[in-house]
Amino acid sequence: MHGSVIQGTVNVDHQGFRTHLEIESDEDEDKIAHLIKCAKGGCFAEKLIVQPVPLEGTVTVNGKNLEI
Repeated sequence: MHGSVIQGTVNVDHQGFRTHLEIESDEDEDKIAHLIKCAKGGCFAEKLIVQPVPLEGTVTVNGKNLEI
């Protein structure tokens, strides 16, 4: 993160992300691997990182659109 919130110059750069999942279970490892694969396939946050898409946003203040 760099810049200033007060001056309106704040910005952030990402160098990468790392996740760690720790599971304790008596289930078969193949079932656990399948569950994790399905969860990762349906994770919006992870997909936005590995397959970036355009992001559109709007802001409404007191019922009126605010252009930023």
